[in-house]
Amino acid sequence: MHPLGKSPAIEHNGHVIIESETILEYICNVCSGGRLSRAASAPDYGEYLAWLAYSEGTLFPGLAVDLVYAWSGGGNEPFKGFYDAEIDNNLAYVQASLGGRESILASGLRAADIILGWTLEFVECRGRLRKYPALAVWVARLRASPAYVRALERGGRQDLSVFAAGVA
Repeated sequence: MHPLGKSPAIEHNGHVIIESETILEYICNVCSGGRLSRAASAPDYGEYLAWLAYSEGTLFPGLAVDLVYAWSGGGNEPFKGFYDAEIDNNLAYVQASLGGRESILASGLRAADIILGWTLEFVECRGRLRKYPALAVWVARLRASPAYVRALERGGRQDLSVFAAGVA
């Protein structure tokens, strides 16, 4: 159990590990010998860490505000306009950074892609991928990957429809 009663949290070997990025890095390095991570000696290690933290540290906060705004019925258009612009700025940045690649890093699929993929699925639920067709293609390609399909077979489908509140 997360000390604050939140998720995500995992328990492994008697230790509770919290926070999405930390859990991903822990699984990559402790449970799978570094697969999908980057070694500190890798030339793109800093870029990897930045993208690992970006989804929830930079992209997601505006999306959370957008969702809460929809759930609460809105009412403050300047506030919403600020966050709409922030979200669009971030999505344009991600789309440009991908540049048509299959993964966020030139070195290939990493844990950063996994967390970015979930965040972009959330973006899709909020109806915001329509303006970013390259991101929609990237999410579709991620979902079609054998690893994604296996993860769903093991863990079950996720229902993200609760996040579609207020989407036309």
